[in-house]
Amino acid sequence: MSTLHSFQPDAVQVEFSAMGQYLDVLDTRLMPRVLVEHDPTFALQSRKDGWGQGRCQTRAWRGAGGERPAARGPRGGPHFSRKFPTAHDEALGRLSELRAALRSRGLSLLLDLAAEVASSMAVEAPAPALLARRYLLVELERDTPAGVVRLILDRAQELGTQVVLAHPERCRAVRDHLRLIDGARERGALIQVVAPSLVGRWGKGASVAAWQLVQTGRADLLASDSHRGRPGSQNLSASVAQLARHVPPWRIVEMTITGPSKLVRNSAAR
Repeated sequence: MSTLHSFQPDAVQVEFSAMGQYLDVLDTRLMPRVLVEHDPTFALQSRKDGWGQGRCQTRAWRGAGGERPAARGPRGGPHFSRKFPTAHDEALGRLSELRAALRSRGLSLLLDLAAEVASSMAVEAPAPALLARRYLLVELERDTPAGVVRLILDRAQELGTQVVLAHPERCRAVRDHLRLIDGARERGALIQVVAPSLVGRWGKGASVAAWQLVQTGRADLLASDSHRGRPGSQNLSASVAQLARHVPPWRIVEMTITGPSKLVRNSAAR
């Protein structure tokens, strides 16, 4: 603590809005404070959350060469499933509309089309439909059987892709047997919990399981689970706020910045 008080930087940079709450640890009243935004969806909101946005005089973008912002990779995507069929041409059209809307607001993002694959499709779909990227994002649904998790991992190994298991906290088999997650991680799978689960939007069971995955270090990523045009960053912001009260700051950065950034960097087309 003495080091914190003796250190007097010329400026204080806050990564992610929720980290602004830790400014109280330092006497930063006379120092310029800059909030660096990583999420353009959240940045478009004008409200002040009382943390980073409310306590920093300046907002900046995380990007290269002064561009704002310069991120690469999907910001969300449709489903690839029988339950929620999405026409490929329609998805490409929506992507074009999103690019145009962001450009009109001065946001220079490099976007790709991605999809969340249903567990049944991950096992049964023809290989060419699943080989576009290095990572295969597969959702575990409420009634996904435990045995299907092994089949998904076997299929990914056959295809040479790495699995990201989406919202496993919603799956009753996972909630009953967390060792399924341990086994999946041992085989290289990444675990992605979603913000609506953490804030209770999917019921108590999913919320408890999501927090178990986070607090035991099993969760690698935090996502918004936003698939539609309506605002979805409120859940993400609320979940980060709750995380800040229960886990160390480095874990939040790992799940929301460094982890997703690593996936984006490594997801070049095959």
